[in-house]
Amino acid sequence: MISQMKVLDAYALMAYLEGEPGAETIRNLLLQSLRGEMHLVVTTINLGEVYYNIARTNSLEIADRLVGKLIDLPIEIASVDGELALQAARLKAETPIAFADCFAAALAQLRECPVVTGDKEFQRLESKVRVEWL
Repeated sequence: MISQMKVLDAYALMAYLEGEPGAETIRNLLLQSLRGEMHLVVTTINLGEVYYNIARTNSLEIADRLVGKLIDLPIEIASVDGELALQAARLKAETPIAFADCFAAALAQLRECPVVTGDKEFQRLESKVRVEWL
């Protein structure tokens, strides 16, 4: 029985892929998700952010391979609908942070769960969304 849900942002996924600080935390969350104890979710926008970061620093082929591996993990990929887009836009209008980060925060608000990140920009959103820091 799933008792918890968490939103992963691009920072969390990049930390996992690159073995950076926080990778072990994400690995543990993925194991919990495999056991059905945790529901993890990422927006299509944040998944795209991971892709372009990898492609920009490596190559399209490496981005295809690594993001393909992410897609195979027990993480729901949430499409952006009108409600999510407008919630993200509200956050962007109120807070000077990257628009892609607003999508992760907006999804966390709408799903009433925390966002997992190490991105310091989320400090500006802590009054609006629960943040679990890597």
